Amino acid sequence: MIYNITEIVRNHRNSKKVLWRYWIFLIDTPFKILSYLTHLINNTIFGPLDYFRLQKIYVLPTVSPKKSNRDPKIDLTDVTFLIPLHVESIDRLVNCSIVLRYLDRFLKTNIIIYEVGRESRIDMLLKDLSSDINIEHILDTDDTAVFHRTRFLNIMLEKVKTPITANYDIDVLLAPEDYKRAADAILLSGNSLVYPYRAGNSQRRILKKWRNKLYHNLLLTDIAQNEMKVYQSYCGHCQFFNTDDYRFGGMENEHFISFGPEDQERCMRFQKMGYKVLWMDNIVYHLEHRRTNNSSSWNPYFKNNNNLFTYLCSLNKEDIIRYYKSIEYLQKYN
Repeated sequence: MIYNITEIVRNHRNSKKVLWRYWIFLIDTPFKILSYLTHLINNTIFGPLDYFRLQKIYVLPTVSPKKSNRDPKIDLTDVTFLIPLHVESIDRLVNCSIVLRYLDRFLKTNIIIYEVGRESRIDMLLKDLSSDINIEHILDTDDTAVFHRTRFLNIMLEKVKTPITANYDIDVLLAPEDYKRAADAILLSGNSLVYPYRAGNSQRRILKKWRNKLYHNLLLTDIAQNEMKVYQSYCGHCQFFNTDDYRFGGMENEHFISFGPEDQERCMRFQKMGYKVLWMDNIVYHLEHRRTNNSSSWNPYFKNNNNLFTYLCSLNKEDIIRYYKSIEYLQKYN
């Protein structure tokens, strides 16, 4: 299945129109201005305080779910998960705990985490993971700048030694068997890039009341399907790559800084370059979290990111290959 590139561009243009209307509404409506100020206060003042409260009552008493001998872990030792991480809110910390313990419960695999923060927020959590998870933890104590996700992914990608790489958000889960299906679609079917979910209404948003239950039992099957919000997804969340193709295809574009359409650009680029891209007929589960500057359009690079995406969409196959061959930051990785 090939996702239509023109659809990506059209969605992007529509999102810009919606964003422009939203800004007008924001300026004209005092209530929206007050809401924005509240958003800033929550993220800059209450966020750090909430972390310490959560660390005491929610994360430190680590929950070790019961493991059944009838359900052996899925062998994904030929996959390395790349997880960029900034624990800036309670939501992010809870989600990190859920996701890492979920992967540990069902998989035998490799994970590289690039954490940004003055100190690690996940040290105790990592110590509790089993030896079935090969973890490499990178701590970047410079948290004064924006979250440069694309650069962090490239730093991790350079360290990968497995034939498959999973670019993985800390807020998403798949059914256990879908991880294996995505890996097989690369190793056995020759795909370069695999989205382990359906292009369309495949995202299930897990509300906080169900997320709290998931924290303790790590079972997606215990969540009522009709209690989850349905959203569209066609890129992002998590994607599996043939590692060599990921590198030869330009890695991550580091000119995208903080939140932006880098997921759409990556999808468009690999299709234009002629790589084999597959969407699987599965569901992706997204854990709710608070939106901060690094996960919303509030970041100062948002306009530049959109302009870059629009430019890259205008290039044909030859031009986009030429662009990535000449891009300066790739020289330090190859």
